[in-house]
Amino acid sequence: MIEVNTVEAKELIIDCIRAQIVPFLKGSPGVGKSAIGHDIAEEFNLKVIDLRLGQCDPTDLSGFPMVDKDTGKARYMPMETFPLEGDPLPAGKDGWLLFLDEMNSAPIAVQAAAYKLVLDRAVGQNKLHPQVAIMAAGNKEDDNAIVNRMGTAMQSRMV
Repeated sequence: MIEVNTVEAKELIIDCIRAQIVPFLKGSPGVGKSAIGHDIAEEFNLKVIDLRLGQCDPTDLSGFPMVDKDTGKARYMPMETFPLEGDPLPAGKDGWLLFLDEMNSAPIAVQAAAYKLVLDRAVGQNKLHPQVAIMAAGNKEDDNAIVNRMGTAMQSRMV
């Protein structure tokens, strides 16, 4: 982990997004992590999807189980939160910024469900729209914020 100011953080996050790598911004509560995400979205004309992982359930990320009446097989129905391949762009926007806030406040099961989203850019068996940029943020452990240890599998999926 490197320490940077907000201007440097914004530049590094933009570099990661352009390289299609998910950046993880860790900082104290109230330092402007969300504001950086919103600034980037505005600069690139993206609609912000602010997803607080600390308030999610694993099915919010992988989809709800359902039975396909035609095949008789179960599959997962993704939440409408996620723009998928084939979805139209939001009116007047060039895409979306999926802002995964409270990443390290999420329960371990939610973090595990986010692996596929972060690494494969997919929700269940559905691919995210190609115009979705992803950014994650969370609080520092030593600020006495609600923080869960992130496993090495998730750490290895982000910068």
